[in-house]
Amino acid sequence: MALIRTSNGHDEAAIRAAHLAAFGPQEGPAVSQLAVDLLTDPSARPLLSLVAQEQGEMLGNVIFSAVTVSGHAQASGSILCPLAVIPARHGQGMQRSGAA
Repeated sequence: MALIRTSNGHDEAAIRAAHLAAFGPQEGPAVSQLAVDLLTDPSARPLLSLVAQEQGEMLGNVIFSAVTVSGHAQASGSILCPLAVIPARHGQGMQRSGAA
């Protein structure tokens, strides 16, 4: 069972590695850079970044970040992007264990 928790500043390298592994050599570099850039981008606030770990190994990451619609000050929302699960865990699902 995976521990799902909010990411912290110590997770950046593991988040990058998870996205690189999940998206492969063609898309992985751009997606992993997007993921770590969002973590410090003030325009992405409010932001929620969750990681799944099992026995200290990063299994995946998901980021929910703020979006706005240009020219429409009243329109705002959140987007789920990016989402990564390491290839060894694809199709297995994740069950949460313990407190996040």
